Amino acid sequence: MKSVPKRIFDFLASLKLAVILLVAFAILLSWATILESKTSTENVQRLIYQTRWFDFLLFVLGVNVFCAAMSRFPWKKRHTGFVITHLGILIILAGSMVTRKYGIEGQLILQEGQTSDSILINETVLSVKVPRMNVQVEYDPWFLNRPIPEGKEIRYPVGETGIVCYVERYLLNPQPIQRVTGGGTPGNPAIQLGLHQAGMNETSTGPWLIARDPAQNTMNLGQMAQVQFRRVESPAELEAALAPPTSESTQTVGQVLLHQADGTIVQTLLLEDLLKEPKKFEWNQKQYTVTNKEFLPRASIQDGQLINRESGAFNPAIRFTLEGPEGTEEHLAFSEFPDFGSIHGKANPSGLSARLIYPNASSSASTNLVTLLETPDGQLHYRATNTAGGFLTGTIQIGKPFQTTWPQVMLSVQQYIPDAQVTEEIIDQGLGAAGPHNNPALQVRVEHQGQSVTRYVSYDNPVTLLAGDEPCVIEFGRKRHPLGFAIHLIDFQAPRYPGTNRPAKFQSLVKLIDPQNQVEEETLIYMNNPLGYNQFLVYQSSYIEGKNGMPDTSIFSVARAPGTPIIYVGSTVLCLGMVIMFISRRKTPTVLPPQSIPPQEA
Repeated sequence: MKSVPKRIFDFLASLKLAVILLVAFAILLSWATILESKTSTENVQRLIYQTRWFDFLLFVLGVNVFCAAMSRFPWKKRHTGFVITHLGILIILAGSMVTRKYGIEGQLILQEGQTSDSILINETVLSVKVPRMNVQVEYDPWFLNRPIPEGKEIRYPVGETGIVCYVERYLLNPQPIQRVTGGGTPGNPAIQLGLHQAGMNETSTGPWLIARDPAQNTMNLGQMAQVQFRRVESPAELEAALAPPTSESTQTVGQVLLHQADGTIVQTLLLEDLLKEPKKFEWNQKQYTVTNKEFLPRASIQDGQLINRESGAFNPAIRFTLEGPEGTEEHLAFSEFPDFGSIHGKANPSGLSARLIYPNASSSASTNLVTLLETPDGQLHYRATNTAGGFLTGTIQIGKPFQTTWPQVMLSVQQYIPDAQVTEEIIDQGLGAAGPHNNPALQVRVEHQGQSVTRYVSYDNPVTLLAGDEPCVIEFGRKRHPLGFAIHLIDFQAPRYPGTNRPAKFQSLVKLIDPQNQVEEETLIYMNNPLGYNQFLVYQSSYIEGKNGMPDTSIFSVARAPGTPIIYVGSTVLCLGMVIMFISRRKTPTVLPPQSIPPQEA
C-alpha cells in the first residue's frame, strides 16, 4: 500500500490534475472574455487576472509539471527530450510570474503639445490630493469587490490635514438624470422646447437647451431641421441675427466676440475694422493683438483645409491670430457654427475662444434652421429659415407655439430660466441593464472645518471641490506610475487612403526627455515600431481624432516586462526538448516480443 506522501506526489504528477487545470483555465478565460465585453478590461484585471487565486492556479500548474518530470527520476537517456520540454515549461511559467510580480503595463494618453512622465496602470485607487498642503493620499478601494453595507459609509482621513473623505456609494453602471434649475450663473439662460404637430392636441416636451454649453445649445430634429439657442449681448447683435437670409451677400458688417470657456465676453471687435488693420486690447492686465489672416464669405473645410467656395451656401468665416504673453495662437470662427473652434489642432493657452456674429449668416439654401435668441433684458426671439427660401422672425411667449418654416410643425418654449444651473442625480443600473458598463462612479463627501460637500466622481475623471476653504482633488480610477522620463507629443499623423477617410496608418512624432541622464531626442512611433527606453517599450496603440478645433490625441501602450528574456529562454528550451523527443522517437528500434519470433530450422 502506498504511503500518503507517495499518493499526494502521484496525484500532483498525474495527467488527471493536468486535465483539471487546463479545463479550469479554459473556463476562466472564457468567463474573462465574456465579463470584459460586458464590463471593462480594468474590471476583468481586478476580478480575475490580478487575483491571488489566479496566481495559485499558475503555481499549481508549475507544481504539476515539475512533479510529472520528477516522476521519471532517475532519468534515462530516452527521457532527455521529456525532461527538457518540462524544464522549458517551468522556465516560461517562472518568467510569467516575474512579469506578473515586477512588470508594469499601462496606458499613456497625450494630446498634441502635451508632456507626461507617468502612465495609467490597471490598478484602481482612490486618491485625495490637497495641493496647498502638498499632501496626497491613496487608498485601496476594497468596496469594488465587497458591497458597502446599506446605510453605511467608508471613512478615509486625509493624513494630518483635518480633512476627511467619506465614500457613500459605489455605482457600477451609473446613469445621470439631469435637472435644470435657477439660481445659477447670471447670463446663462436655458429653455425647454416643446414640439407641436398639426392635428394633434398633445405637446411633445423636448430637451433643455443651455446657451453657454456648446454640447447642449443645439438640437437636431432628425433630418427635418436644427434648433440653436444662444444669447445676444446688444441690440446691434440682435438686429444682425434677425436679418433676412441671402446667399449673395459679401458685406463685412459683423462682430468678432472673444470669450472665456464659460461664455463670458472678453472683447468685441467690429469685423469691418479688423479687416483693415490689427486690433489691440487689454485683458487681465495683459496686452493682446488680433490680426486678420483671411475672411471667407463661403467657407468650407475640404481635405482638412479651409477654402472659400465660388458658389453655394453662404457661410462666412474668419481666420485670425491672437498674440499675447502666452504666445501666438490661431483661431477660426464660423458664423454658422459658433462652436466650431480653430482648425490648427493646438490648444489655446490664452483660454479664449472666438465667435463670429454676422448678418444674413443663415442662408436659405443651406438648411432648415431655427435660431432662438435671448437678450440681456430677458426677451426671447426666433428666426426660422428653410431650404425653400422661407423666412420668419418673431417674439416668443412662454408656453405659446410659434410658426416655423416647416409645414404643419410649430415650436414653443415651455420653460425659461435666465440664470440656469445644471445638477445631476445619478442612479445605478447595475450589470443587468443595457449599454456599456465601463464608467463606474463614487458618491463622496468631504468634510473640513465643520463644512461638507458631496460630489459624484466618475472613473478616471478627477474632481476638484472645496472642503471648507481648502481645494481638494478627488480621483477614482487607474493608478499613475512614474516612468523616470517624460514623453512629449510633438505631432500626430494619420494620412488617409486616396479618396477616402480611412487612415492608411497612424503615427506619433514624440520627444523623449530624461533630464537626469541628459537625454532629449525625437522619435517616430508607429505600429510595430515602438520606442524602447529604460526597460520600457512605448507602442502606438490607438488615437482620438480631434473635432471642433480640438487637437488630436494619441494613445500609447507602455509596458515593462522583466520576465520576457526568461520567457524567450524557456521557449527556446521547450522547442529544443520537443525536437529531441521527435528525433528520439524516430531512432528508437522496434523490438518484437519473444513469442513473435519464428523458430529457426536446423
